[in-house]
Amino acid sequence: MNNSNLVPAKFYFSEFNSSYEGLHNPTKYWNGWAMPMISEKSIKRLMKDLYDPEYMGIFMRQNGDVYVYDMDLDSEPTILSPIEVEGQIYYDFAWLGLCFEVKKSK
Repeated sequence: MNNSNLVPAKFYFSEFNSSYEGLHNPTKYWNGWAMPMISEKSIKRLMKDLYDPEYMGIFMRQNGDVYVYDMDLDSEPTILSPIEVEGQIYYDFAWLGLCFEVKKSK
């Protein structure tokens, strides 16, 4: 994938203490929220923070892909496959409609 429009940043949710490293296009937002690609090294923490069958959904990882289930395992999952950008692996959370806030990386 060409990263000419992507810049590094840290993404977070105001209700969690965690932040997640990744990339995004700073000119594109969804309803004012960041649209990140989350790095491989942050994906486990993000999935742990978001795992809540009563609130957000269920996030699982199998064979390198991230499976996103809406509220239960009986639904059809959204599958996020790994994307390589300059030798690093990311998962595109941009289009899931999550309310990520962004801090620019130094």
